[in-house]
Amino acid sequence: MNKEQLFNEVYKSNKDRIYRICCFYVNDLEDRHDLFQEVLTNIWKGLDRFEGRSKVSTWVFRIAVNTSLAFRKKHRAESTKIENARDEIHREWNQSLSEGEQEAIQKLHQAISGLNKIEKAIVSLMLEDVSQKVIAEVMGYSENNIRVRAHRIKQKLKAILIPQSHGN
Repeated sequence: MNKEQLFNEVYKSNKDRIYRICCFYVNDLEDRHDLFQEVLTNIWKGLDRFEGRSKVSTWVFRIAVNTSLAFRKKHRAESTKIENARDEIHREWNQSLSEGEQEAIQKLHQAISGLNKIEKAIVSLMLEDVSQKVIAEVMGYSENNIRVRAHRIKQKLKAILIPQSHGN
């Protein structure tokens, strides 16, 4: 298989996941598309160096997360309000949901926006049903560390989304 065929296969298998990862890091729609293209460019450039020591999807996730982190850092001053990004994500991915489901997703996105960059990366991969083992490979942490971090992130999101009453 030549490089172009391999790239096309990687693209077809991962394009939606890559885009959703980009959504977690970039608010502006135009910047999101730029980031998506930058991720694809980095995948293309890296295909010659891919050694097959991990799954292609793991390698793609690592490139998507690392490129997103670098892009966000580079474009931090240009970012727009998170509310606009959530609305765009909502319209793009959740048009067929009920009003209650839409509200729940909006609240989840708002809660996720309050996480730090490492937590966002872990959550974005968890939401893509990536295994903790693969997340550990992508993030460069041990699988046990990812389990602990995932548990803490879930607790943090739960505390935000389901506030406890402190009265009688």
